[in-house]
Amino acid sequence: MEEVFTIRIGVKDMNYQEPTRNNDPSEKLVHNCLQCGSKKINHEWVDHTFSYGSGDNKTEIEATVPVISCMECETEYLDIDGEKIKHEAVCKHLGVLNPTEIKDLRLSHGYTQEGFARVTEFGVASLNRWERGASIQSPSSDNFLRLLINQKNMEFLENRLVNSKAYSVEEKFPLITGPGHDFNEIKERSNEFHLMPPIH
Repeated sequence: MEEVFTIRIGVKDMNYQEPTRNNDPSEKLVHNCLQCGSKKINHEWVDHTFSYGSGDNKTEIEATVPVISCMECETEYLDIDGEKIKHEAVCKHLGVLNPTEIKDLRLSHGYTQEGFARVTEFGVASLNRWERGASIQSPSSDNFLRLLINQKNMEFLENRLVNSKAYSVEEKFPLITGPGHDFNEIKERSNEFHLMPPIH
């Protein structure tokens, strides 16, 4: 079961806007306060401890994150980079690949999300959530992803996909096309039958 992971400190239910760049050659990012819009803000790296999970599975995780504090309204919060750092800390705690590692794995094989999903049979929506950090893959999905680090395993899936399209209905269903079965009826029914997509 996937764990949905979202972080916001100090400010709730606010839409994050990408910071703009000023004319400084260093291209330092300039934020406006999410609460009051002021540009009088400070950036500070802070050692932060936060809870993850619930009940008996609840645990404390530590991460060093960039906290933004507003000198006008005294609001403190994390920007999108801080959220990513905390998400990666959770992935490390769970022992699974983080969003960047999943994306890098996909790109190392030269695939779009749609292409990668087709070969692996992961859902495109699930893959998109994992790469965005909107959810965390299950341990079984993570194990499968790790196997695909090996190029030979990826090639096996690619060949399997290509070869599966060459099989006829007779070859795919050898046990139900023998004597006593109407092959044309079976073929017609198979064309109308569609499995629901797997839930990831």
